[in-house]
Amino acid sequence: EGGHTIVGDVEGTDIMTFATLNYIKTPLRVMSVEADNLIQVYINFNKAVEASRALNAKNYVVIADEEEKEIEKVNISDDGKKVVLLFSKPFKSQQSVNITIKKEIGLVRNFDTSIQTIIDRYMPKVDSVEALGNKIIRVKFSEPVRFANNSSNYTLDGKIIGTSGINVVNESTVDINLSKRLESGTYELGVRTGIVDYAGFKVMSDPVKFTVEEDTIRLDIEEVISVTQTRLELRFTKPVEPITKDQVLARNGSIVTSIEYAEDMRTYTIEFE
Repeated sequence: EGGHTIVGDVEGTDIMTFATLNYIKTPLRVMSVEADNLIQVYINFNKAVEASRALNAKNYVVIADEEEKEIEKVNISDDGKKVVLLFSKPFKSQQSVNITIKKEIGLVRNFDTSIQTIIDRYMPKVDSVEALGNKIIRVKFSEPVRFANNSSNYTLDGKIIGTSGINVVNESTVDINLSKRLESGTYELGVRTGIVDYAGFKVMSDPVKFTVEEDTIRLDIEEVISVTQTRLELRFTKPVEPITKDQVLARNGSIVTSIEYAEDMRTYTIEFE
């Protein structure tokens, strides 16, 4: 809270005027807590939450049938107003759930609420299919699903899809690594009913069209984000197929211990020892 006084002259006169502006800092509040599937809970705030606090799983307590649920991961929206809790094990359908959001997240006091009957409200569906270059197909689902990493659950133009593996990007996104590169053009990815959500509902989808564009962007390093003696973070000008340890030349006897990449497949973090 505070105030600020503005002083100025009225144009064309000798009159001086004053204006005092008082402002009040809006406290952080929980606007809603809800769930539309059996593996996630959504928390909406009135304004952005500090990311480090929002992503701390210890700031949430979720109880179902007198048992505390283990939070596997916490995600935050780009605007910082929505937090999604992902659990290690799904809830039971129609289970009652008690939720506490601790004041350490930035609230005035702890926020307690409950979801009386948690149910899966929607059938899972394919949200998008996108070609990343000409050898990776990214598939995004509307909610967390199971068995999306099984190649037998996909077809390409009505035929068995040839893959070198399927990478699980997150609980609702997979990257299909093709065994052969695709030529530029339009294709159809079929998604079979072997993919289900955590309530057992099957993905029902017609084949989804996607386009492989001719690659005209020169691959280069766009930005070196940070460098230390044991860690390098950099961003490329376009998505890059997963880099392996043997593709990185470490100098002065260093050994590459891990390589991780962001969902955009442009930002890589390489660690050494």
